[in-house]
Amino acid sequence: MSKIKVTYIDHMGTDLTVVRSARISFAKSSEILTEKDEKLIKYLAEHSHFTPFEHCQLTCIIEAPMPIRMHIMRHRTGKFNELSRRYTSADIEFYIPPIDDMRIQSKNNKQASEGTLDSLVAKNIHAEFDIHYQQMF
Repeated sequence: MSKIKVTYIDHMGTDLTVVRSARISFAKSSEILTEKDEKLIKYLAEHSHFTPFEHCQLTCIIEAPMPIRMHIMRHRTGKFNELSRRYTSADIEFYIPPIDDMRIQSKNNKQASEGTLDSLVAKNIHAEFDIHYQQMF
């Protein structure tokens, strides 16, 4: 798996949902979306007022490497389900970083790297990944 794929399934709510949610504190509501409402949506987003956006729902299928999925789960505001290997026998795709993307861990910063691995070392690691994945399944 080398690419992230997102497939839209369904949604609930519109821009008007966001506006109505934002204005509930003032006991106000809109029936049609106006230019003033669009400015409110922009203001909410630019000033990190995200709770009105949480009244809308989006359902999609995300196919991504595990590190990306973990990042989505950590920073999410919604709900998620994952494909279960317990109930399926679908082929498993493993993510092996491209050789030229294999990097050296920074000695000073645990969230940074210090350049790429030597190409021969990276090729050997890449081959090891492949061998281990084949042995696992």
